[in-house]
Amino acid sequence: MAASAARRIAAAPAADSPFPDEILEEIFLRLGGAADLARACAACASFLRVITARPFLRRFRSLHAPPALGFLNTRGFHPASPPHRSAPAAAALARDADFDFSFLPEPRLWTVADARGGAVLLSRPIPDNAEEFAELVVCDPLYRRYVLVPPIPDDLASSVKQRDRWRFSSFLLAPPAGEHDDGDDKEEGDRSRSFSLICAAVDRKSKAVAFVFRSGGGNGNWQRVANHSSSSRSPPLPRMLFHSDLHERSYAHGCFYWIVDPMGCSCYSLVLDTRDMKFTDIDLHLPRLSRRNYPRAIVDAGEGMLGLLTFGGSAIRLFRRTRRNDDASVGAEEWQLYRTARLPKNCNGKDYDGWFTGGAADVYSLVLARESRSSWQYHTLELKTLLFERLYVSDHTVVDNHLYVRFPPLLAPPCI
Repeated sequence: MAASAARRIAAAPAADSPFPDEILEEIFLRLGGAADLARACAACASFLRVITARPFLRRFRSLHAPPALGFLNTRGFHPASPPHRSAPAAAALARDADFDFSFLPEPRLWTVADARGGAVLLSRPIPDNAEEFAELVVCDPLYRRYVLVPPIPDDLASSVKQRDRWRFSSFLLAPPAGEHDDGDDKEEGDRSRSFSLICAAVDRKSKAVAFVFRSGGGNGNWQRVANHSSSSRSPPLPRMLFHSDLHERSYAHGCFYWIVDPMGCSCYSLVLDTRDMKFTDIDLHLPRLSRRNYPRAIVDAGEGMLGLLTFGGSAIRLFRRTRRNDDASVGAEEWQLYRTARLPKNCNGKDYDGWFTGGAADVYSLVLARESRSSWQYHTLELKTLLFERLYVSDHTVVDNHLYVRFPPLLAPPCI
């Protein structure tokens, strides 16, 4: 018993540190990521005090990207598993959060539609709704909070009523820089936990429309903000553009991108700029690619540049070019090969049967590798470094997957 007590005393965190808080903050800001910060909290009482203070957390979150902790689909939440570096934090999240969404009204009827910034968007059909709008709820599974999104008003909904039925897809906007920080007062806290979401669709005449909802601290409302019709120089927009796995949604530099006809000769992208909420289409003017090397995502390539992620053969390539106001005029010669990486091998040292991307947002992309008909491996791809990490192994695949990116519970404030 004495030996056991001695071990407990030896394992207990130190009561204080000889360094002033200001020095400790600068040290902790230079740690590699959230997992290192969480371990530091357990080492010393003064470390814990400094790290959990609101001013430090705001600074840390502004300098470091949150880790990818797992992904959501119709089968639930799948936390990162070893050897992924986020596995310990993912296990803590799976233990503390409620990904069964039992805190929602009629929880079994909801389907995950998107996940971003720690928030999860869920939807369920509205009976007898001719326009196929869905009932929506945004929730925080860690803090068990939710906001029921009001339906699109009749005057807006009527603007899309026609014989060509629309099928709307809903997704969350990335929070602006500085959001989701703990406020020092109630007003700032309410503002930091606001959210925005978009409903978008394409009709049979290749016309796209979008509505945006902004929560606005409880005074949320819907607006019709964007319309788009294909230009004569562009092929028609696919009807299933916002739903098909062939047109995964990417996010970079404040814009959503959907690559249209990725395996064809006239590849271009539909762009929704979230700053002025306008649709445009841009000709990607792709670099010369082999038949099996086709674009998968538009990404932030760092240094203010636009990136194009391609898969081909046994390699992944990141091209990039300078962003311009008139993207439609950019020529193919401006895409420069920036970085190349080998695709991982399976456990037997052989190539996987196929690779499938799950879109890209900010820092990561979720990538599926098919080892066989009964074995799928989910990987995270860090976009700036092209670092692959195996996230999860499954005996089945679900096409509608949503990467869940968030700081670990100790460092994560409520997101709504």
